Amino acid sequence: MHFNSGIERIEKERSEFRRALANCKTKEEARRLRASKSLELQREALTMNDSEFIVMKMMAILEEFADFIKSEEYAHIPSEY
Repeated sequence: MHFNSGIERIEKERSEFRRALANCKTKEEARRLRASKSLELQREALTMNDSEFIVMKMMAILEEFADFIKSEEYAHIPSEY
């Protein structure tokens, strides 16, 4: 895989994840989205030979989630409980 195209794919996936987080209606929905994305990447890791690329994608997603839960947007969405 070409390095720049890999970075572009990671940034695109991160951007899509950011938009999906912004659409979450509750804190738990955001956590479920993160868990679902993590499982998706784990499954991808089993079928792909480029584990470094998967790790980079996972780190980008986890960093995006960490930024989101520190945001005012997250602070203002309700909890289900």
